[in-house]
Amino acid sequence: MFDAETAKWLVSQGIGVVLAVIIYYQARKDAQEHANIIKSLHEEEKGRTGMLVGVIKDNSVQTNTNTQVLHSLHRRLDKDERDREIRETNGGE
Repeated sequence: MFDAETAKWLVSQGIGVVLAVIIYYQARKDAQEHANIIKSLHEEEKGRTGMLVGVIKDNSVQTNTNTQVLHSLHRRLDKDERDREIRETNGGE
């Protein structure tokens, strides 16, 4: 942490300076730990965001596919309905 000469100088300055340096050192250490925690959480969130974007893209593709299938089904049902009406109009042929 400190070399011998720096430690002697701190002690010669009195207990107030020694306590101030200790408090400063602890506060700085805590701030660095906090910054590292925030950085790691940020990295985790980036990974989760990427996964969620992938899920949303997959869901969008599936929704589009389902919509196309439903449109095809509706066209088929409409055609079947028209054919049935024509048959009924023509006397059930």
